[in-house]
Amino acid sequence: MGILVPIGIGFGSNLIIYLIVLGILKDKKRATSSTVMSTILLIVASFIIGRWLGMGLLVISFGMLIAAFFFRLINSLTDSENNAKKS
Repeated sequence: MGILVPIGIGFGSNLIIYLIVLGILKDKKRATSSTVMSTILLIVASFIIGRWLGMGLLVISFGMLIAAFFFRLINSLTDSENNAKKS
């Protein structure tokens, strides 16, 4: 149960990043790409830092990765629905 807290923190932080970038750029694809990039940067930082702190950051980045896949899935589903309505 204790592992779910950092994963939830990662999911929430990536949700905040997504909403901020979406509010600034008004583009879902670029907002989703920014969540993927922030996840990759945190994974690289966790390997550079290492030890226990790096391991904690890696667990948080797994939550961010789950959020990035979730946003990517939602964007692809809404795009396919919009394309189906146009046809």
